[in-house]
Amino acid sequence: MINDFVKSFQAERWLLLFIFLHVFFWTLIPSWVRYTLPMDAMEGTTWGHQLVLGYDKNPFLNAWLTRFALFLGGGYVWVIYLFSQLSVAACFWALFRLGEKFLPPIHALIAVLLLESMQ
Repeated sequence: MINDFVKSFQAERWLLLFIFLHVFFWTLIPSWVRYTLPMDAMEGTTWGHQLVLGYDKNPFLNAWLTRFALFLGGGYVWVIYLFSQLSVAACFWALFRLGEKFLPPIHALIAVLLLESMQ
């Protein structure tokens, strides 16, 4: 009986729902609660004004993505939160796909949920 449940469980649908809710709430809530960006995000937007291939402290991708997010969002900072959560969603998706290669889909979904609980 449990084996039938594991086979019929639509883990990918639940994963997509979970990722959507995660991105939605983790973009919306910090946008409402925080009045300023975190220091790392402010640092990235400052460095992003100059598109160089490296900085003395960090790699360039963070600065480029935060600057690109501000450019797309018209200066609204909620887009930076959206970009960060889309990066987390990509990690969740990659973990699920990797887990599916070794485990049943329901266990891969549990691995993603466990990763969420570690944040």
